[in-house]
Amino acid sequence: MEFWLALIKVVTIVGLIVAGLVILVFGLETSTQTTPSIANLWRHGGFFPNGWSGFLYAVPVAAFTFAGVEVIGLVAAETAEPQRTLPRAINSIIWRMAIFYLGSMAVIMALYPWNQIDTTQSPFVMVFDSIGLGVAAGFINFVVITALASSCNTGLFATSRMLFALSHIQQAPRGLQVLSPRKVPARCLMVSTAILLVGVLLNYMIPERIFSLLITGILGLLIWVWVVIITSHMVYRRKVQRDGLPQVAYRLPWARLSSVLVLCFLGALTVLVIRDPETRPAFYVATLWFGLLLLLYPKRRQPAAVLEA
Repeated sequence: MEFWLALIKVVTIVGLIVAGLVILVFGLETSTQTTPSIANLWRHGGFFPNGWSGFLYAVPVAAFTFAGVEVIGLVAAETAEPQRTLPRAINSIIWRMAIFYLGSMAVIMALYPWNQIDTTQSPFVMVFDSIGLGVAAGFINFVVITALASSCNTGLFATSRMLFALSHIQQAPRGLQVLSPRKVPARCLMVSTAILLVGVLLNYMIPERIFSLLITGILGLLIWVWVVIITSHMVYRRKVQRDGLPQVAYRLPWARLSSVLVLCFLGALTVLVIRDPETRPAFYVATLWFGLLLLLYPKRRQPAAVLEA
């Protein structure tokens, strides 16, 4: 099912890019106020018409859109040949970002200068409307629904597997170790679904605030998760070299430098989150949550240590 949900998104974005390129290459007439042109990318004030501050404050929100990319590691663990599929999946992220993210943004900006984009309307709808597809709004709404379903599907997969792994190391209730006849962690899946439904309830209770609350809350937790992943990788590399352990087949290029650069970027991202009043609660949420975890973790870890001894 995930394949078909993702395919709908891919086809839509590719359709937008192709339609935009056809308009630009052949000079087709559109309903836009400005003539479509590649030059629209640097006209109307340039790339930073309002200075660097607007760009910098948009970085945390842009980083939020990459939440979930770390799920690749969980998915690879359940594939038949992770040594082959994991490198392919990770290496493809770069060109996928270039095509689907940067490519679609460039096409939209070439057709619609930044100061002519209606913030109350989807840019995708605007592009399709400009070429005479009046039913674009309904179709984009359908695509958004499938994208949400795909995101929920991925989230449920990741959280259920993490709960299952935590239960095996006694960091979660042992009852979550039960598998269904199809070898699926059913109880973990039900717990994850129940927590997910809390978001649906909040959407009805505080619809005007739920989106901003989710963004700020998840952003703070996301930064911490990425810091933990990078730090764990650095510690792992140190132990491999120190203890003479066998090297893995797929290695990170320039691992020492790239890991430090990522940590510096995440540090700068944290500063931006703290400085912006709208995203500052994310820092407080993450600090409170992980502070609580640090207090509770030793108590949960002690029985496991006694058992291993």
